[in-house]
Amino acid sequence: MLVIPEWAIGVSFIVVVIAVANTIFFRRGRTARTGAGAGGHDLTAAVEDLQKRLDALEEGQRRVAELEERLDFAERLLARQRDERLAPPKG
Repeated sequence: MLVIPEWAIGVSFIVVVIAVANTIFFRRGRTARTGAGAGGHDLTAAVEDLQKRLDALEEGQRRVAELEERLDFAERLLARQRDERLAPPKG
């Protein structure tokens, strides 16, 4: 079973934020070089894109947390069954 470490989610978030920031600054720099205005539409679209990515990341974090809880529960069940098998017979 594939388990994603918590630090990997944080690193993924940082990579996404840096990619979006680079896109925003690259567009702004390109617009300034061509002499056009700042383009509020581009900025709005970039913010909406960033919000969608953030929502997707939060959903992924929620799913990972739920899977971690399920895994912990399964491990506890297996440990209890093993302890019952290895314990001396009752009676």
